[in-house]
Amino acid sequence: MALKIWSAGETLAAADLNNNFTEVGGSLTAVFPSPAYAAKHNTEATIYPSSNTTGYTGSFILPSSITINKISFYINTVTASGTVKLGIYSADGQTRYLNDTTSTISVASAAFTHTLSTATFLAQSQYYFVIVPVSTTNISLYGFERMDVGSLLNSITSEPKLYGTLTVTAGTLPTTFTPSSAITDSATGLLPTMRFDN
Repeated sequence: MALKIWSAGETLAAADLNNNFTEVGGSLTAVFPSPAYAAKHNTEATIYPSSNTTGYTGSFILPSSITINKISFYINTVTASGTVKLGIYSADGQTRYLNDTTSTISVASAAFTHTLSTATFLAQSQYYFVIVPVSTTNISLYGFERMDVGSLLNSITSEPKLYGTLTVTAGTLPTTFTPSSAITDSATGLLPTMRFDN
């Protein structure tokens, strides 16, 4: 590509910009994704993935791209050890980027790290994270508490719900879902406090 040099008074056309500049961006190596809903960042909530026919979901914002190799959580309690399914979906719920099963979670009051079976690239965007317990797994983990802003949170007609629960086939992540209709408002379904690492 030849570099264009503009003369004084010459019009700068959009096509010239497109042909002479490229976007410069970075990729994250580690990040704590932020919730897309209004959250209290000084108070943690507790999420209780305990039913294998329920998906516990929250929407998050990724400020830049990252290739995820590990996802870590803080496990608060373990009532029944076991595995969980981890899913990441597009903002409209129609594309699933991650469908993974963890190793057995058995240690409470400790960080738990899951290494993905396949590295997963996510671009800067909004996503949904879904956890589904497998079999009798019953745990609790920390998440982002909601702010008390009433009906702004999840009650705008025809608009997506940003956290809550999904009804799923036992121990299985949905292929797709519609955030405005499939998510039920629930304080047990929030975005977990989690860390993505490259």
